[in-house]
Amino acid sequence: MFRAAATILSFDLKTLLRDQFLFVVAGITGLFLIALAAIGINREVLELTHWQPWIAYLLIMFVLSNAGTYGMLFGLIFVEEVETRARAALMVSPIPSTHLTLLRTVNLLIWLSVQPVLFVGFVDAAWQATPLESFEWGLLCLSLAPLGAAFMIILSTIASNRVEALAMGKFFSLATTPPMLLFLLPPDVWYRPLFLTFPTTPAVHGFDAFRNGDTNSAYIWLGAGFSYALIVLVFAVRRFVRASYRVDA
Repeated sequence: MFRAAATILSFDLKTLLRDQFLFVVAGITGLFLIALAAIGINREVLELTHWQPWIAYLLIMFVLSNAGTYGMLFGLIFVEEVETRARAALMVSPIPSTHLTLLRTVNLLIWLSVQPVLFVGFVDAAWQATPLESFEWGLLCLSLAPLGAAFMIILSTIASNRVEALAMGKFFSLATTPPMLLFLLPPDVWYRPLFLTFPTTPAVHGFDAFRNGDTNSAYIWLGAGFSYALIVLVFAVRRFVRASYRVDA
């Protein structure tokens, strides 16, 4: 069973790397953030110190949208299986379908728990934009990782080809960012609680709590966000397994 699981994860990774989408997207993002970090290190020389208060918001927006972006990229593996009819074969795997689906989120969960921490930590240190430590950025990214996995599975349940998948991926990335409006709204406005319908809202509150030194509240918010994302993931997996059994070989 362990060998079968390792083989499937290895095959998924090879499929992802074959088209080099991951290298292209991560590479472009990395180059942009490296350039931003270089500007931060030389901000006084470039007379751009007035950018510093805004970098924190750029970083949290990157972390939020990251889940949708890579959920789409990793979801292309599943979408390809629909096009090639390989999914029907996987349904007779010795691993139960639900377990198999969750297993195949491992690569994405690892990526979303490590990659954004490295990227935002580098820029944050260059600009000294927030008081967050690497551990706190790590918790923030970890709380959002299951949401990326849910996006991956939802995408592969609905999209029947790569064109549809790319379009939906854009939607997922945009759908994660509306809670950024909370930074612009008055703290007592009556409709602020409505933003709790978005699964990324707890991450925004957790980020704000970390910035204000209220670590206990941050842990509670991130725990709530992680639980919310897990619920969405479980729902997505159940829907995916039902839809997959209707795929013909």
